[in-house]
Amino acid sequence: PVIDMTGKTISCGGSEVSCFNTPHDAIQSCGYRIHTSDDKYCAVCTDLGHVTQEVDEALTGCRMVLIEANYDDYMLRTGPYPLYLKERILSVNGHLSNDDCAVQVGRLIERGTTHFLLGHLSQDNNRPQLADSTVQRSLDRFARGRDYLLGVAPVETQGGAVIF
Repeated sequence: PVIDMTGKTISCGGSEVSCFNTPHDAIQSCGYRIHTSDDKYCAVCTDLGHVTQEVDEALTGCRMVLIEANYDDYMLRTGPYPLYLKERILSVNGHLSNDDCAVQVGRLIERGTTHFLLGHLSQDNNRPQLADSTVQRSLDRFARGRDYLLGVAPVETQGGAVIF
């Protein structure tokens, strides 16, 4: 049986973890907002085809956000995936592109979020340097290192090796 944890809060190690819905084509896809013991907030948000109001509200007010930057649009559209898989990834219940991620990161910086980690990068349709530069380019009105910090999580292959 599937247990719906959306909207519920779990206490763990002095922190509180809340779940929020993410628009993805999987059963009960969710992100996590964490309230730490030192009264700060952070969030983990992957598997989202687009940023809904619920997602936006859950990320707002966080000091640090791990957010999906799953694919580069050009790499996905010209890559080897079959059409049905490309359409699935590009759909509103698929994954977040580097460009859409950049828009949300900009919104969050305007509201005070200062630390970002780009995550859930496709090993076939993205590169860490590409995700970083795409987001960075869209944030030219802010100063990296002063207004925000940006990192990219390593991409893991199916075999478990880490690619940088």
